[in-house]
This record gives sequence, structure tokens and C-alpha cells, in this order.
Amino acid sequence: MNDAEEQKLLEDIATRLRGRHEGVPPQVVESIVGSAYVTFGDAQIRDFVPVLVERRAASQLAGLATS
Repeated sequence: MNDAEEQKLLEDIATRLRGRHEGVPPQVVESIVGSAYVTFGDAQIRDFVPVLVERRAASQLAGLATS
């Protein structure tokens, strides 16, 4: 997976999560996705990074909804 493909997947993730968490400002969703992505910045195997980012970001957003 190249950088452009990875960035497109991250944009898709942010779009999906904005749709699921309409009460959260879009900038917050994008920030959470970006922070989750940074967490996996050193991952040598990149194929699973988008999945891991989405799971981490979704978990953080769910935590916002319950607090």
C-alpha cells in the first residue's frame, strides 16, 4: 500500500466515523483519526494500519458519547 492509498483510506474512515457520530464536531473526529494514525506511524506492516486506526478512533469516539 502506498502513501496515497493509505491517505484515501484514512479519509474514508473519517467520513464513516463522522456519519456514525453526528453529534461530534467534524474537526474532533478528524483529530481523533489523525491521533490514532500517529500511534501506528512506526508500524512496519502497513496493511492493517487503516483497520487499527478505525478501531482505535471508533473506541475513542464511543468514549466521548458515554461521558
